[in-house]
Amino acid sequence: AALGVRPDEVRFVHGGTESVNLAVQGRYGWLRERGETGAVFLRSALEHSAVSESMDSLKAWGARVERFAVDVTGRADLPSRHELTHQRVGLVSCQWVNPETGIVLPVPELADECEAAGVPLHVDAVQAVGRLPLRLEALPTPLLSLSGHKLGGPKGTGVLVVRGVELRRVLFGGGQEGGLRPGT
Repeated sequence: AALGVRPDEVRFVHGGTESVNLAVQGRYGWLRERGETGAVFLRSALEHSAVSESMDSLKAWGARVERFAVDVTGRADLPSRHELTHQRVGLVSCQWVNPETGIVLPVPELADECEAAGVPLHVDAVQAVGRLPLRLEALPTPLLSLSGHKLGGPKGTGVLVVRGVELRRVLFGGGQEGGLRPGT
């Protein structure tokens, strides 16, 4: 309710890193199951290692991973809508707030561009939660990662908001969390 999302759009996970990995790996796994190999995965040049390493691991399966620049004001040099559509982009991922520099990326604008191109956007909002108003009902962001301890919750808790995008689970052993993550 605090985020402006429905309860069925929330998947509880084991921290921000797992949330990010489920978004990245889960999206690639879903595309790969459908024979859509060779997809391009884009990330900003500022990403946390959870995003950069998760995306880089996709290279072993044939994904292209590319970075887009972000200047000191937070302006992102995302490829054009035409390029996003025609490069077979499987996912764009960016931080909302960089923890080292404090740069705030223009997530609402990036979300609009990605939505217009038909490309899902994953937002790492771990550093944004509690610092920026995160009302997501009007923000076309299909995947958003949060960490519980940034909200005063216990370490080792997190959330992946999943809205209108398909993912493949990456952990096995149960059907909890909408079939995306085993465990209670």
